[in-house]
Amino acid sequence: MVLGSNKVKVSYYSPENSLGLILIMPPTGGSNFLDRQYAGSLCQSGFEALIIEGWQGLGEESLSLEIHQQLLSRGQEAIDTVLKNFSAPFMGIVGTSVGALHSATALGRHEKLKAGFLIAGGGPIHEVIATSDESTLKEYRKKRKEKFGFESTEEYAQALNANIDDDLDALNYQEVISNKSLALVVANKDETVKTEHQKNWVEAFNPEPLYEFDSSHFWSIVKTWWFYEEKLNQFFLDQVK
Repeated sequence: MVLGSNKVKVSYYSPENSLGLILIMPPTGGSNFLDRQYAGSLCQSGFEALIIEGWQGLGEESLSLEIHQQLLSRGQEAIDTVLKNFSAPFMGIVGTSVGALHSATALGRHEKLKAGFLIAGGGPIHEVIATSDESTLKEYRKKRKEKFGFESTEEYAQALNANIDDDLDALNYQEVISNKSLALVVANKDETVKTEHQKNWVEAFNPEPLYEFDSSHFWSIVKTWWFYEEKLNQFFLDQVK
């Protein structure tokens, strides 16, 4: 299914009787086996589940510092498009990695999103981008330091910050998100979204429940599905009791 002028591609799972709608925002690279497993499991639990597969301009690359503002804005526009086309008495969101970044900001922006289960995300966004070992972001950092003459990663991070609007960073919605139902999964050996940035979310949002793995980014994401898929379902079931 494709929605809107920004061509948001979604996969929709519908139960016989709906308890609500859960959006799923995948990690870098688009939807994968785990996202489909979550969607199928949520559907079996009685929720409509909708995976946001992609949108126009998702994969654009550029050394320009402004590209992250554009990419983050497009992610929010994709969520906006879905929320204009779907509605339910209860709506929640699941996000993994960069999907967690988009999801947390959406929780701050949209009153109708009542709960979130976010996996290996953190902030501030400009620091996540500047310090990540994700291959594309790592290559950006190297080439931009050469091109623009940044002498440190901190200088690079501040330059990114100057080119990303405050309303695209979840930490600027601290009060709103803190008053919503939020579950966080933290990876304690993460270099992709550094653990310290994930802990910033813990401190700012006071999530309940909080799950932690002494694992890398990738393995914490896998372990969340392996060990906590039922807990994810129950988290949302608890919201509609």
